[in-house]
Amino acid sequence: MSKADQKVVIQAGLVPLYSQIYLAISDAIRSGELQNGDKLPTERDLSAKFGVSRATVRHALRQLTEDGVVVATVGRGSFVQTTGLEEPLNSLISFTELAKERGLEPSARVIQTGLRPASPEEISILEIKMRSFVFELIRVRLLDNQPIAIDKTRIPETLAIGFEKRDFSRESIYEALTSGGHAPTYAEVVVSAALATEQDALHLEINVGDPLIVCTSISFDSLQNPIELGNISYRADRYQIHTTLRRPF
Repeated sequence: MSKADQKVVIQAGLVPLYSQIYLAISDAIRSGELQNGDKLPTERDLSAKFGVSRATVRHALRQLTEDGVVVATVGRGSFVQTTGLEEPLNSLISFTELAKERGLEPSARVIQTGLRPASPEEISILEIKMRSFVFELIRVRLLDNQPIAIDKTRIPETLAIGFEKRDFSRESIYEALTSGGHAPTYAEVVVSAALATEQDALHLEINVGDPLIVCTSISFDSLQNPIELGNISYRADRYQIHTTLRRPF
């Protein structure tokens, strides 16, 4: 009997039964036991596996579908849809690298690219001279052709030589910096929440006012020089951060 076929015992308690099934299926996807595109067992099989009613299983599957974890197809069943990102905290990894680690196909639509005068805030954060220029790149990031985030990057002009000629619909900004001798080694990140504007909604194919997870970052090279100021706004239903918290003793 395979692990997927083994009976799982869940018990009534503070966590509703359907939530326990939801978590069990999510954990199976996260661990790789269930892969993108895999078909889930039928309601009858899941009911037998977890020892609950089919109504409870149906509730869990409905929640998984609403959260974008699985996709339900009439007459065919439910399938894993891992088109979101779970980012490990304390790991500096590009969107492209993270997507490929998850077995997803990253791409981008470039909205804006080119040099422009740096703002006072950018001059301060990037520690560049007055009247300097920055290379700005704004993209819609996609996973398996589905829009996930709006990514805004600003880099000092002196570090972005030739960047205007690069194809950032496919290339990674971190790879471009690394090839130019300015590899990012660590970053300071602030995570916040926002509501989608009309422009956000248009690019991300969501509704105005839908929640976004916003990550603002400053990346540094090995000499602790700031080399990139980033702001990426994720669809909240397609992104989560995974971290481990420990009590200080």
